[in-house]
Amino acid sequence: MILTDVIATKRIPEHVGNELKSIGLNYLCYATKNDFKEWMTSAGLKNIEIVDLTPLVKQIWEERYHKNTIPEHREGYHYLLNSEFRLGETIFYIYVKGEKL
Repeated sequence: MILTDVIATKRIPEHVGNELKSIGLNYLCYATKNDFKEWMTSAGLKNIEIVDLTPLVKQIWEERYHKNTIPEHREGYHYLLNSEFRLGETIFYIYVKGEKL
């Protein structure tokens, strides 16, 4: 089984979530990497691997930010790239893989 997800390791205020949605980050799963490992184990999967794709994805979001000319998006990019909720601090993109043996 392979899946990718965008996780938030702590609750994000509604107004911040709305700003993130305005720039295209429409979904966050409130969980940790350990939660995913436990869920996969509970589902009977073995050889579970979790890869943090955040550094790669962050580069893409930074490129989008620099190309974006819509003033209303400025706040959303601020939260995603420069706040306490930023990528790599609270928000992570993960790749999860496990095998059913």
